Amino acid sequence: MNNINQINSNPKLILYVEDEDVQAKIFSKIIENEVSSHGFKVVVFKSGDDFIDLINSLHAKYKISEFGLILLDLSMHDVSGLAMLKEFKAKSIKTPIAILTAREDDALKNKALSIGANDYFVKGKDVEELSRLKNFILQSIN
Repeated sequence: MNNINQINSNPKLILYVEDEDVQAKIFSKIIENEVSSHGFKVVVFKSGDDFIDLINSLHAKYKISEFGLILLDLSMHDVSGLAMLKEFKAKSIKTPIAILTAREDDALKNKALSIGANDYFVKGKDVEELSRLKNFILQSIN
């Protein structure tokens, strides 16, 4: 099943945009463990451009502007997480959007939050950050 059919037929999805394979596997598994009992699934996108194209298509063709949750990496090879965030906010995507990045940078965090991110998480920072991410995810999907 391709991503557009999977998303169109199942709105209980967490959309995770991450181009690093190891990070995608680790965090999608952690997230999946938290949300599977709530009926949610995690779909990983390894290209920011492909993700933007998919969201644009869903928005234009099906008028879909709400998903379970979107998690964006900031440092993608093809497009920045901030650029994706700006585009989604311009389309009035109603879904909670969080940044999940390896970059612990207050200026970037403040910029992401000012653009409209609901939160900013640093991958691998510490156990408290992982716990905060899990709590954010559960609050966002309920």
